[in-house]
Amino acid sequence: NQYRSRATEVVKAIIQGLNGKVDKLATAVVAKVEQALKSAQAQQDPVNLDLTETIQAVLNAANGLSGQVQDVKTQLEEHLEITNIQSGVPKSQVTEALETLTDPAKRQAAVAEVKGALGASHNDEAKIEDKDLTDPATEALKSVKLDGQADAVKTKLTTTGQTRIRTGSSGGDSINTALGKLQTSNKGDAIQDVQSALSAGDSGAKTKFVSLWHIKGTDGYSSLDNAHWYIMFPFLMVLVGMGLVFCIYPAIAPGMIVPFYLIDKIEMVLLIITIFPALYVAIARSGKLIQGFGGFFNPVSPTCNWGAKNELPWIPGVPLGQGYHWHLTDLVIPTMIILAYLFIYSLHYRDSSVARSIINQPKMSTCLTILFYMCHEISLAVGFPGIFGGNGGGSILALTAQLMGAFLMCLLAPYSEGYIIEYKRHDPSNWPTAGMTRWNALRYWTKQASKNCNKNLAALFTKDLRRDLLLCIERNELI
Repeated sequence: NQYRSRATEVVKAIIQGLNGKVDKLATAVVAKVEQALKSAQAQQDPVNLDLTETIQAVLNAANGLSGQVQDVKTQLEEHLEITNIQSGVPKSQVTEALETLTDPAKRQAAVAEVKGALGASHNDEAKIEDKDLTDPATEALKSVKLDGQADAVKTKLTTTGQTRIRTGSSGGDSINTALGKLQTSNKGDAIQDVQSALSAGDSGAKTKFVSLWHIKGTDGYSSLDNAHWYIMFPFLMVLVGMGLVFCIYPAIAPGMIVPFYLIDKIEMVLLIITIFPALYVAIARSGKLIQGFGGFFNPVSPTCNWGAKNELPWIPGVPLGQGYHWHLTDLVIPTMIILAYLFIYSLHYRDSSVARSIINQPKMSTCLTILFYMCHEISLAVGFPGIFGGNGGGSILALTAQLMGAFLMCLLAPYSEGYIIEYKRHDPSNWPTAGMTRWNALRYWTKQASKNCNKNLAALFTKDLRRDLLLCIERNELI
C-alpha cells in the first residue's frame, strides 16, 4: 500500500516525540522561569516573584505532572540561588540567575535539575496529551501535503482504531504505557491505524491518484486532452533554444565578433554559469532538497501550471498559487532570434552603428555572447519542465519538441558552417553582393551556404582522410 511507508514514519515520529516529552517539558519550564525573571527585573529591590504559577503553566493537569510543581520549584530555586524569591530577594541574585540561564551549559544543568525533581519514574507519571499525537503527525506529513490528516490520525489511534491510546489528565495513558502500545507487538496495529486514517477522508481523489501512479505519472496518460493553449511557449522555447544555438555559437559569436583573446575566457565563464538554470529547476522541482521549498506542482517550479490555478491532484480545492510569472521566460525566444540577427547583420554591414558597437568591442560583444548562450540554457531548463508539467503536454509534446529541436540543430549547424566558409572566401573590397538588393543578397548567401553545406555533408562520407594524411607525410607538409 502506498500509505504504509508514510504511516511508519508517523508512528516513528510519535514514538520519538514521547521519548523526548519530559525533556521538552523541562526545557519549557526553564524557558518560562527565565521569562518570568526578566519581567521581574523591572521591580525595585527586593524582587518578589511566585514561580508556582509560572511552572504550573507547563506542568499541569493535562500532562499529569501538576503534583510535581512544588518539587520542581524548590529544586530550581536552589539551583539558581534565588530561594524564597516569593518573599523577596536582592535584585543582584535575579541578575545572576539570568546570567546562569543565558549560558548554554549552565542552562542545560538547570534543565537536568528540573528532570531530577520530576523523579526517575516521570515517564510513568506524565500523561499523554492530544498534541503528543497530532504535532508529530503534522510534522511528518507536512512534506507530502497530508498534514490535514493529523487529527484523523489522532482519532484513529485513540478512539476508532486498534491501538486505543488514552489521552487526558483523567484516565490518560502514561508515556511508558503509550510507548508500550506503539512499540511492542501492537506496533503493527498502530501502523495499520495510521495507514487507515491517511487513506480515509480524501473522497477517493488521493487514493485514485496514488493507486494509478505506476501507470499514470504526473503527465497523465500521455494524452493531450488537458493541454493548455499556452503550452506553445515552452514548446517554442525548446525549438528555438535547441535549433538556433549552434547556428551562432561558437563560430559566429564569439568566433567572428569577439577579440581572439577573449574567446577562451568567455567559454570559461559559460562553463561555470550555465549550471545555475538547471540547478534551480532541479531544486524547485524536487521540493525536498530545501525543506519547504518547491515541489512538482508548486508555482516556484516550471513544472507547475503556467496559468491561474495550481493545486495538488490528491488534495483538490487547495490553491498553491498562480504560475503566470513563468511567462517572463518566454522573452528568451525573441531575445535569441534578435541577437542572432544582430550578429549576422554586423558581419555584413561593418560601417553601421550596430556593427561598430559590437564587433571587436570587448565588453559589448562578450555580454551579448554570454546572453545569447544563457538564453539557450534557460530555454531548455525551463522549456522541457514546462511541457512535461501542469501545462498538460506530457511526453507526447516533450518528445515532439525534442525531435524537432534536434532536427533543427543538425540542419542549421552545418548550414551555418557553409555560410561561414562562403563569408571568409571573399574580400571586403570585392564583395559579391555589392549593388544587390537585400532580397537578392539574401538569396545569394543562402544559396552559397546551402552548396557548401551539401559539399561538407558529402565529404563526410566520401573524403579519404587516410590517403590525404599519407600524402602529407610523404610531402612533409604536416605542421
